[in-house]
Amino acid sequence: MMNTVVSVLTYLACVGHARHVVKAEPLEDSHQSLLNLLTSNPAAAFHPTIAASSPARSGSLPSVASRVGDLSMMARAKAAAKRPVAKKTVAKKAPAKRVVKKRAAPKKVTKKVVKKVTRAVPADLLALAEAQQIPMGYWDPLKLGESRIFGQSNEATIGFLRHAEIKHGRVAMAGFVGYCIHENGIRWPFPLSTSLPDYSSFEGLSAPAVWNAVPQAGRLQIFALIGLLEWWSEFSPALEKDGEAHYMRGGKPGYFPKFNEPFPLQLYDPFGLFKDMGEEVKAKRLNREVNNGRLAMLGMMSLVSEARVPGAVPALKGLIKQYDGEVMAPLSPTLDTNWQGVDAMFEVAKKFPWNQ
Repeated sequence: MMNTVVSVLTYLACVGHARHVVKAEPLEDSHQSLLNLLTSNPAAAFHPTIAASSPARSGSLPSVASRVGDLSMMARAKAAAKRPVAKKTVAKKAPAKRVVKKRAAPKKVTKKVVKKVTRAVPADLLALAEAQQIPMGYWDPLKLGESRIFGQSNEATIGFLRHAEIKHGRVAMAGFVGYCIHENGIRWPFPLSTSLPDYSSFEGLSAPAVWNAVPQAGRLQIFALIGLLEWWSEFSPALEKDGEAHYMRGGKPGYFPKFNEPFPLQLYDPFGLFKDMGEEVKAKRLNREVNNGRLAMLGMMSLVSEARVPGAVPALKGLIKQYDGEVMAPLSPTLDTNWQGVDAMFEVAKKFPWNQ
């Protein structure tokens, strides 16, 4: 649209200028000739090559058409020059940043802090130690009173350990007395068995050697009796019949249930001498029994140590007969070879330090 307006204005300007330049041709003829050219071929009025080949009459018209074409081209060039040329913006590339790799910070080595779980000593153990009149007070270097064994609670663990101590103390007291009786030559007034009409075969033997000299049948009877007593002490119906509970379930540690009928005698107080004794007095007597049992365990081990390693206990030097057997083996290496595993047991026993 803009180009057409410029062309028309240019045409009018050329016509006005042609009136002054071309004098040979009248004005009316010039207008008429241009009008004819526009009517017959409008494009030829603005293009010089078309105007030259146009069938219009020659003379002043071709020069006018050529002039109009030149002016039209000049006008278009000026218009194009005036148009703002859009500058092509070239995006500048940002300078590449230099990537500097950061060194990884050294890992901090954190020490794993393992907190020791310390449990308070039960108050009943402290009171028990005071009641037993222990010279050094409550003494538990291995922290057994604060432990849990066999997946049981601390109360059950304490019950198990107290019962074991009382039972081992009773066995140690009986063993200590029996050791002293044999070392002093005291014998039963009746034969031990039909195969042993007297005790001449025991003469000169230490107490541990006497055990090895007992016939196998006699030792089997002793094992059977020990197993029966152990089973009965753990038998819950027998404990419940006496109104007691298992020592790991709140019962009294060291309590042994009464035998049922037809057994006339009981293991504790077989003659009923203490049936009217109060609980406070029984507790005091039990504390005395515990202390005596602790001393008997130490005394029993001192006798066995001196017999196996002469001079190990200077106070007993020359008073205890020597024993060359294995004190930790309940079976005889000469009489029990018919039992499976006995030979292997003694082979292992040879590796103990006192056998080197």
